[in-house]
Amino acid sequence: MSKAISSLAALLIPVLAACSGTPDAPPYSGGFKVLEARSEPERIELSGTYTPKEPHQFLAEVKDSRATVVEVTLRLANVAMEIPMENVGGTLWRGGLSAEQLKTLAISGRQVEYKATIVARNDQGDVAVSDQPIVFDVKGPPATGTG
Repeated sequence: MSKAISSLAALLIPVLAACSGTPDAPPYSGGFKVLEARSEPERIELSGTYTPKEPHQFLAEVKDSRATVVEVTLRLANVAMEIPMENVGGTLWRGGLSAEQLKTLAISGRQVEYKATIVARNDQGDVAVSDQPIVFDVKGPPATGTG
């Protein structure tokens, strides 16, 4: 019986750990905080028409134990670009790059790494910023030779 229990525990512990969120993220202890900001997928690969080959989104959990979160944006580092995010339920916010923004970020035949932070504002005027940057790549369409 105890062998069966330890086998079950060995199976369930990694599953439960994977379901509990980012393994290195500290537990939420109240206040105003941006948690688990990420890009899905981490690489945006573009076709020849500069459209993503698969759907892409930025996600962030934004929690505030004292006020209502009213605005969340993704701010790219070293690029004058901000992406508004929308609340999709509870504490989850989602945003994405438009076709024009992707064209601006893409370089034909190259993969470029970008970093961004999540900036949130609550109804009391307080601001929270993600602790870690979101890192994502934009892979431009193949370069076409002209000659």
